[in-house]
Amino acid sequence: MRPHHCTLRAAAVTPWLVSLLTDHLALPDFRASVPGRLLARLLLLASALGRSLSGLCGKLHKAPAAETVRTALRVALPAALEELRQRLTAGLHALVPATLRRRKVALAADLHLRPFYGDRATPGLYKGKRQAGTKRFYAYATLAGLDRGLRFTVGLVPVGNGQPLTAVLQALLDQARAAGVGPRYLLLDRGFYAAQVIRWLQQARLAFAMPLIRRGKPAGSRQAATGTQRFFSAACRPGWYRYGWVARPRQADPQTGKPRKGPALAVTVSVCVARSPSGKPWVFAASALGWPPRLLVRRYRQRFGIETSYRQLGQCLAQTTSKERRVRLLLVGVALGLRNAWAWLHWEVLAQRAGRRRRLRSPLLTLDDLKLWLVTVLGRALQLILEIETGQSVPQELRA
Repeated sequence: MRPHHCTLRAAAVTPWLVSLLTDHLALPDFRASVPGRLLARLLLLASALGRSLSGLCGKLHKAPAAETVRTALRVALPAALEELRQRLTAGLHALVPATLRRRKVALAADLHLRPFYGDRATPGLYKGKRQAGTKRFYAYATLAGLDRGLRFTVGLVPVGNGQPLTAVLQALLDQARAAGVGPRYLLLDRGFYAAQVIRWLQQARLAFAMPLIRRGKPAGSRQAATGTQRFFSAACRPGWYRYGWVARPRQADPQTGKPRKGPALAVTVSVCVARSPSGKPWVFAASALGWPPRLLVRRYRQRFGIETSYRQLGQCLAQTTSKERRVRLLLVGVALGLRNAWAWLHWEVLAQRAGRRRRLRSPLLTLDDLKLWLVTVLGRALQLILEIETGQSVPQELRA
């Protein structure tokens, strides 16, 4: 039998996660029926199962009524959205390894859009390009530090309509610096592609790369390609180019609040063109990066980590139909915190050490494995209901 001190157990990891969530969110006791630790357990189990809190309560013998849990959650959440964001980021920072804080690292910025199909006048929505049958979303920007095969989320900002993306990036970088993590260079997703963002990054002297958006008309028999189309054509050889354009970013009218075109903004950026093995063009807008095209592609692919952050956020995200921004931000923060805890376990506990070097052993504990641990331990503690009253006779072969 293995020594206890050399074995990582689900029975120890689960209460550790419950304590982290309870302490950093400062979850209070709501009556005797819903202590703070029980609410933390329910939040973690809902995240692991991808279920709603209300729906989960009906599946557990040792859970209060759904309305009681909803009331307890409303009482537990701070009144201000910003205060909740600060608590969540403090919890994320607590799971950032010390080695990540001691030097500048690559930072990946992502814009996560969760589709919304309700009332268009709902506060806090973000309007973007149509996808999944809607143009309106609950949006969240995240910043993650990439280091030696792992990624740790160090910044989280809820994004509303009309909120400048430059202000979002500034807030994310401030949160990263508060965690002691400095930017070596930024790898941004295409959601940040905008003239004002590129200008702001250049003025801040931040090295960055992001996918170039294909715009304009492709080359025809009688016309040359316009806009950025020429960089995507088969005739464009891999290498570095310069591209400039004049944009008129939309901004809210101070009197009517409706969007209108703002003053002209001239932007010039470096363009890196590379080719995949199949010949597909990979085109990036970049600044202050003098890498060969193949190196830029390889480093940009680091931003996906072991899996894409968007997918991992969805893997651990509890469901809700609430329009309350605090509730939705809480569930996103818990999902990111669960993923940070998984990465922390790999770095601090599961990695094989040889002096100062560590070799990750990802197959030992996948994110799905950690979720299964939570479901097993918490499902047993809260007595997951494993039987259903049918109201009619059950066939002999289905009787225990």
